[in-house]
Amino acid sequence: MKWQSIQCLRALAVIGVLLFHFGDIKIGAAGVDLFFVISGFIMASVVPGKAPAHFLADRAWRILPLYYAAVALELVLIQPPFDLQRLVITATLWPIGLPYLHQSWTLSYELLFYLGCAVFLIFGRATLAFVPLALACGALIADPLADFIGSPLILEFLGGVLLARLPRRHGAVALLAAPLVLALLWSLGFDRVLSFGVPALLLVHGALTLEHRFDLRRLGPVLLLGDASYSIYLVHLTIGRLFPDDMPWTTAASAALLGGLLFHMIVERPLMQCLREIRRLSNNLGEARLYQRGRERQG
Repeated sequence: MKWQSIQCLRALAVIGVLLFHFGDIKIGAAGVDLFFVISGFIMASVVPGKAPAHFLADRAWRILPLYYAAVALELVLIQPPFDLQRLVITATLWPIGLPYLHQSWTLSYELLFYLGCAVFLIFGRATLAFVPLALACGALIADPLADFIGSPLILEFLGGVLLARLPRRHGAVALLAAPLVLALLWSLGFDRVLSFGVPALLLVHGALTLEHRFDLRRLGPVLLLGDASYSIYLVHLTIGRLFPDDMPWTTAASAALLGGLLFHMIVERPLMQCLREIRRLSNNLGEARLYQRGRERQG
């Protein structure tokens, strides 16, 4: 199921990221936190009933091929110096080190969350006992990997999971409260998870509550941005580096937005269609083999 309200929020999130990277508007970084909350909600909605291996395969097919295409674009257009270690970090999304795509650090957290979801499918609610343990390790152990595994950012994913279980009420209040809470917590200098994560939770909750009360199909351009948000996020810095530093940031941001939309239409859509067809043929072949084996056993 595709929630149109979620697509609108994805558009808002990626616009925030563009404002942060090109306009140095610090509060725009909250777009990443909004992405994390959305991811938690989506995963809570699609995980139940799936086999862990199938779930991880689905996520890998959705995330990695387009990511590698964006890495290839970076290497071709920017031509950074070759560094084998950096290439391995980039290819594996290893969270420690300097990848070729700076923004890929968020994908490392996505993969960590997906792994947690797979573990949850195996062990059930007992998995939640590892969350406070991981947070404690991140706070107490001075190690980059422990910091990553025990990052408080994982709470934003879990907040999205919680939203999928809560009754959806008072959506208008939540939407109105979100920017006020963001401004208040930001001005008071609270930790990122509070300053950005809590308003993101309010936004997602409010949008979902109002999903069926408005015909969001009229917001065609916004929905398109939401559909293209992953592509825009992956390539916006690459495109931005093609322009001189003294160019107005609004021009560079607009070019990055347009380039991301083109990447979505020219690369992401055909690539995803091709991958879906490959998986369909693979599944059909697997079913045919199982059928043939069954016939042989009966014979």
